[in-house]
Amino acid sequence: MRSPKAKTGRPRGRPPGDGEAIVARILAAALAEVGTHGFAELSIERIAKAADVNKTSVYRRWPTKVDLVLAAVGTLRDPKLRIDPSDLRGALITVLTAKSRVLSTPQGRQIGRATFLIDPDDPATAAELRSLRSRGQQPIVDLVQAAIDRGDLPASVDAERATDLFVGPLLYRALLLAMPMSEAEIEQAVDQVLAGLAASS
Repeated sequence: MRSPKAKTGRPRGRPPGDGEAIVARILAAALAEVGTHGFAELSIERIAKAADVNKTSVYRRWPTKVDLVLAAVGTLRDPKLRIDPSDLRGALITVLTAKSRVLSTPQGRQIGRATFLIDPDDPATAAELRSLRSRGQQPIVDLVQAAIDRGDLPASVDAERATDLFVGPLLYRALLLAMPMSEAEIEQAVDQVLAGLAASS
């Protein structure tokens, strides 16, 4: 008589992996799904299939599409850029041009739009959105604040509000008009905002 084979405790056809590995696969699949189909057409079934997990594995961790998309977008990190923080104009142009290049791709545009299509009425969701957007703009806030501290910009300038002036046109052109700004247009916009800030004292 054959002895029964020991059970592995793992469903057949599914790769082994700890919780962190499963989460990483799901979030990577979710990011790819958003980049390809956008937020409105996002499919949990496609995400689960791409991550090689059951749909319940997704819903157990992220009960809603909003939860999942916010978690996936939260894994993104800005590329490392070589900038001279003491040269505000040059640094701003470098950072904004890098952002524009990302937003000029179909995937980058879809991911960017997803964060603006999410309904922020829920307080927890609104807080998470603010955190994501704040993290994305923090490098520019830091550059502007350093310029204020050096005396290159008037002390009356608010670094966060000034950052909105630099980033706003970029997002408007890329996400709403699908017309990403060129480097020349970014240079012109930066010069105009800097001139306005310098005159605000």
